[in-house]
Amino acid sequence: MLNLLTPDHLFHADPTCREIDGRFYLFVTHDQATADRMSQDDDWENMFDYKAFSTEDFVHWVNHGSIFSAFDVPWAKGRAVWDGDAGFRVGNHYMAFFPVRNDAEESFEIGVFQADSPAGHYRDVLGKPLVTNADLKSAGFSDATIRACLSPTVIWDESGNPYLLFGQFAVYAARLAPDFLSLAGPIFEIEIPKKIGGATEYIEGPMIDKIGSQYYFTYMAYKNYDGAKPSDYTDQDPEGPYIRYCVSDSQFGPFRNPRHWIYPVAPGACNNQQGLARFKGQWYVAYHVPHGSTQHRRVGLDRVKVEADGSLKPIFPGRDPGILEPEQQQMVLEPGQGLHWMQDADLAQKAEWVAGRGHEGAIRLLPGGFLRFRQMDFSRQPATVRIGWIGSPGAVELRLDAPEGPVLARITLQPQDQAEPFSVSKARLEFPAGVSVHDVVLTSIGVAVLSWMTFE
Repeated sequence: MLNLLTPDHLFHADPTCREIDGRFYLFVTHDQATADRMSQDDDWENMFDYKAFSTEDFVHWVNHGSIFSAFDVPWAKGRAVWDGDAGFRVGNHYMAFFPVRNDAEESFEIGVFQADSPAGHYRDVLGKPLVTNADLKSAGFSDATIRACLSPTVIWDESGNPYLLFGQFAVYAARLAPDFLSLAGPIFEIEIPKKIGGATEYIEGPMIDKIGSQYYFTYMAYKNYDGAKPSDYTDQDPEGPYIRYCVSDSQFGPFRNPRHWIYPVAPGACNNQQGLARFKGQWYVAYHVPHGSTQHRRVGLDRVKVEADGSLKPIFPGRDPGILEPEQQQMVLEPGQGLHWMQDADLAQKAEWVAGRGHEGAIRLLPGGFLRFRQMDFSRQPATVRIGWIGSPGAVELRLDAPEGPVLARITLQPQDQAEPFSVSKARLEFPAGVSVHDVVLTSIGVAVLSWMTFE
């Protein structure tokens, strides 16, 4: 049985992870919306933000909420945010690289973003993309695909120099400046197996990690991609997405002899992707798998097991026990820093999922309706709550534990600009004595179309 790590009513994908200041951080993209309010499949155009989770022991988890949104990127014409990475410490800040769709032709451009905490909120630093398809063409890669700027992450060489790693169907790298705000060297291509038996071997999700004395290049591939059959898949191997790996004595390859690692959860299943991290001396892998036959995906976590010959022990998601039984894991919501999208509520009454800005889902609460967010940690007691909303004026109340519970705040929804359909309103929070971890319920007075809330 697949061990699902993130909340089982939500959908996340494209995991990356790392140890930061003694905590294990997991960064994921976001498939809208919840198990009972799924959006329609649309080639993942509705993925507009990134989220973060962290733990010290894999039992007690913090859901930091949404740490980045494409709505905060002025140069992005599209709203889809796909497989990037975050949490790189540079001086007093943390950096992230996210690929944001920028035109109707489905191309992506890599932006660089900065935050004061690994859990965000990440802000656009340059006011423009760092790497585009045009940059690849200028560097001489005339055959770069339209999605060549996917899957950015950072690796360090033996001298401690950072490199940006990215690419779809080919793997590109370039040395980064120490502040991560520019490239400090030319873009070059890493030699990897591309074709085996006529099928595309590497597709996307490049990761290079040194485990023991060797470098492991892990990535996503397909059996029977576009109908071609690679020679090193057997008849018993199911069709669908695999996480594969190659090994090299050199960080930048060449990498050879691909092998299976993580198998499809089911024949013909939707894509898979992975992230590796060393935490307290043990290697872990996070990976996503599809939810049924939809484009929605969920994330699992397992230990990386290296055999005596250096091979990675295969993982079969359909029967992977993961690292803990689900009932052993506890998760609280962090009220600070990140956004909590209304569509992510675990319980809704008299509520309708509606289109928000572009592909962003919003929730229309009808009179007497409510949204519940389970287990929010208010032990540090933020002073104010802010709510993003759309449409006509109204009011909502934030209550403790139940729709009839104590009122923490009453937020008047009054637009700042009558010509602007999207507004932000805020109110002071008033806590009863002894408040720590409680459910939070947002109730509507009249009709309200709500996007997100955050606390300060």
